[in-house]
Amino acid sequence: MDKTEETPDGNEASVKPVGSVINEENNEVMKAIADMKTFFSSKFEGVLNAVQEIKKNRNRRCNLRLVNLPEKVEGKDAANFLEKWLFDVFGASTFPSPIVIERAHRIGKPPTKPQQYPRILIMKFLNFRDRQRVIQAAREMGTVKYEEHKVMFFPDFSVAVRKQRKEFNDVKKRLQTLNISYRFVYPAKLSLLYKGQWKICETAGDAQKCIQEFGEASGEQRKDPSI
Repeated sequence: MDKTEETPDGNEASVKPVGSVINEENNEVMKAIADMKTFFSSKFEGVLNAVQEIKKNRNRRCNLRLVNLPEKVEGKDAANFLEKWLFDVFGASTFPSPIVIERAHRIGKPPTKPQQYPRILIMKFLNFRDRQRVIQAAREMGTVKYEEHKVMFFPDFSVAVRKQRKEFNDVKKRLQTLNISYRFVYPAKLSLLYKGQWKICETAGDAQKCIQEFGEASGEQRKDPSI
């Protein structure tokens, strides 16, 4: 039991045994240590995930995704097909030396019905500059076609980055309606062009607020958002 002693004013006060006080202090210290471990563990995990994402996207920096290219047109050698087709589409002025595609392949299961979209084709360039030349040439051309099919080029980002960018889909539709130019800033920020200046929006909510500020009367010309 706790002991009692008389206080200066004559009242009795409970006095805990020394061992009990030490145990309580130890428990508080252990709880503080556990909280610190949890805090730093979550921080470390976040940093580790961020580093892994950077590595993933760095490994994909020479890649492009080609969307809506009809199935099977590339034949058995997709890399060779793309080297020739890209040169034919964008011309010798775009490529000062022959294009080299290290590898190329479709992703996903083959479509089983005629109305299904063709699978995405991923290509990896040997030279990062050629990858950039394709993006720039496609941007300047505006609409790129294979025969009568419109095709689009996208960077090959990781799943996490693509998911973050997907959150801006509704915003992009609104921007297209208003003819406001926009582009992504890596990894997933949206930059809007208004009156000759680019404004970076961290989230889709921020972008919506910017649109409200710009109003419905913007006359800026929109570039193709796929590139």
